[in-house]
Amino acid sequence: MKKILLTLTLSLGLIACSTKKIELPVSAPQTRVTLLNGDYVYLNKLFNNNAVVVFWSEWCAKSRHNVIKLNAIAKNYKANNSLNFIAINLDNEKDINKVKSFINKNSIHNFIHASSGNEGMDEAFVSFQGQDLPHIFVVKNNQIVSEVHSVKELLLPIL
Repeated sequence: MKKILLTLTLSLGLIACSTKKIELPVSAPQTRVTLLNGDYVYLNKLFNNNAVVVFWSEWCAKSRHNVIKLNAIAKNYKANNSLNFIAINLDNEKDINKVKSFINKNSIHNFIHASSGNEGMDEAFVSFQGQDLPHIFVVKNNQIVSEVHSVKELLLPIL
């Protein structure tokens, strides 16, 4: 009986953790990312005040779908430089060539691409309090103003 009660308590605790959302707006974290070319940069330097930051993994079908869809949206903003789209990949470092291949195969070139190779322990993902994939944040004037999990939920006119 004690085992069942302990298992139930732990399960409910994990469910509560996985549904936690951050209170918005909140200052965007000042954290470092590694660009796919190997350069390190502080994420806030990439914002240009306004940005869409998507955390994704190549192994996650929903992530792949959302990155492809966001790439098409990003193309419209890239021309006037009003909004940066930043894709932070959370795959393992040993899979980075697979990630680069996916990006090139699908012409996902309207993003600034970054990756840590640390999977869910990525410094930026943890700083943003990310919990599942894909995880999309909209940053306006260095404040997180929106947190969603799919392109369908994303409302960019707020920028």
